[in-house]
Amino acid sequence: MREKLSVFCFNLIKFITALLPFKNNIIFESNPIFADNAFAVYKEFLKRGYNKKYKLIWLINGNNYSDTLPYNVSVVKRDGSLSEKLIYYWILSRSKFIIDSNNFVKKVHRRQIRIHLKHGLPIKDASQYTKTIGELDVLCVPSDYWINVSAKEHNVDPSVIKPLGFPRNDVLVPHPHEFKTIMWMPTFRKNSLDTESDIHFDFNSIMPLGLPFISNIESLQKINELFKTNNAYLLVRLHPAQDLSGISLSEMSNVKICNDEFIKSHNTSLYKILTYTDALISDYSSIYYDYLLLNKPIALATFDFEHYKNHNGIIVKNYDEFKKAFPSVFVESFDDLIAFFTDIFNDNPDAYKCAEAKERYMKDCDSHSAEKIVDYIANNYKL
Repeated sequence: MREKLSVFCFNLIKFITALLPFKNNIIFESNPIFADNAFAVYKEFLKRGYNKKYKLIWLINGNNYSDTLPYNVSVVKRDGSLSEKLIYYWILSRSKFIIDSNNFVKKVHRRQIRIHLKHGLPIKDASQYTKTIGELDVLCVPSDYWINVSAKEHNVDPSVIKPLGFPRNDVLVPHPHEFKTIMWMPTFRKNSLDTESDIHFDFNSIMPLGLPFISNIESLQKINELFKTNNAYLLVRLHPAQDLSGISLSEMSNVKICNDEFIKSHNTSLYKILTYTDALISDYSSIYYDYLLLNKPIALATFDFEHYKNHNGIIVKNYDEFKKAFPSVFVESFDDLIAFFTDIFNDNPDAYKCAEAKERYMKDCDSHSAEKIVDYIANNYKL
């Protein structure tokens, strides 16, 4: 009975709001709130004073948001009680613009204008999810290369895909810094919401510290001593979706855990931290593409390529295609890892930089993407 009542209420709101003019609302979405590409565009809206004409509304999940917000900026809960969901649906139905980046915020009415900014580029195969993107007017990508790729990935017309760049990457300009710093950002092997992968991959026994090749504290201590000797730091950013239950990674003098608390304590953002690094280690994460903009060496830890491809999904058919598509240093053992660290400490010119991949994948990221996107919206949809 409750479900039938909910459906009736939502349909009634949709019917009523179809008869009403839109309000000057712009819906923003990111996960977490005030982050990613949507946040960079939002800041550009504020910079230009559009909050004097439009109400800027951020979607939140879970607890209420209590921080002080700028003029004409508010939040609305997407979940919660039925009454909260109905309030959200009413506000969404009356809003002229939708700007989303992480979760899909689908139009209620076709007349609404929706700009989807994406939050990553495919290395992992997420097509089961990405094809549910829904109707949109603009899909932003960082180069022409992605037009046909994204049309297939999202099952949308290529005409809506615009190479305007990724606004969050506007900050990715290298900064001088005192200490050599390497960022390690492994993607999830076992999603925190996934129970079935226990059948396929005993994550905690293979990667007890959450990192490949480092199977015990002694190995981590060896790496810490290497970084200490070279007056350098290793920042470890475990994926937010990773199941961290049982992970025993702990900080050492020169190995730091770059979690949300670390970032917040330094009053910065993850991408700003990246601008003070000298190299990246990752694997199958879309951070590969973004980091290309810094013109720094990238290493990919691919020890479990076949397993990951079979159980999580990768967009290429085999390892040879992967190496061709994602030029980098390929780390396949603990010794490879130490060699990569040593190359960075010694400024080894053979430490791979990926200029060709940058041109292919990220050509239209020029530190002005937020400006370009707001200009596009203003010129085409009469802000």
